[in-house]
Amino acid sequence: MSNRAALADFGGVFAEPLAQACLVGMVLNLTACMASGFFWRRDRAEDFLAYWSAGYAFGALRWVATYFALRHDAPAAVLLAGLSASAALSLELTGAYSLIDQRRKSLRTMFLGLLAILVTLTLASVSHTMLAPVIGMVSLAILGS
Repeated sequence: MSNRAALADFGGVFAEPLAQACLVGMVLNLTACMASGFFWRRDRAEDFLAYWSAGYAFGALRWVATYFALRHDAPAAVLLAGLSASAALSLELTGAYSLIDQRRKSLRTMFLGLLAILVTLTLASVSHTMLAPVIGMVSLAILGS
């Protein structure tokens, strides 16, 4: 039995290159998340590991959302992919900033500033025609509950 036939028997979805790329990206990010989380639990004074662990978790979420955004053309998934990528990059840069010896203890300000910039860039890059249905769905979900 060939690899392609085995993948088709497994569900068929993993035979396509997009799914394979997103799966590899998700697995790599989750592996890095677990490794940095493990080392942070051993030495909780190393703040950068906690930031990186959370950043890699958002990176894994980004890969899952990217698959649904590209495969199913879902506007909500495009927005989730952009926002999770913004959060991942903000957390990873904040972790790197925390490694600097002469840093100020304002890591929260650093993180929130980076997150605000990246979320604004994400929202600005999403077209208004795609953003309107997402806001409408969220509004209906809130009003319906």
